[in-house]
Amino acid sequence: GLAMEYTYDFGDNWYHDFTVIRRAKASPKLECLDGAGHPVGKNVQPDGWEELKKAYRTSETENRRTEEQIHWYGAPCTLHQRRLTGT
Repeated sequence: GLAMEYTYDFGDNWYHDFTVIRRAKASPKLECLDGAGHPVGKNVQPDGWEELKKAYRTSETENRRTEEQIHWYGAPCTLHQRRLTGT
């Protein structure tokens, strides 16, 4: 498929890579019909994103901060029921 990159936040330079696997019938709007993975946490900055992924990689919550991070991110995330792997 066609590999692409886009910048999500020009202030913090969040780069996202994706690959178009197939296309649906032409439409005047762009719409993602499916995907894999989970959304990036908003307003966490790159260091905070790495910290959040680390919180999910731990087998048990190490402290209250880790527990709060998982709750903060998992609450709005539709995939949190699958226990995210932190990748």
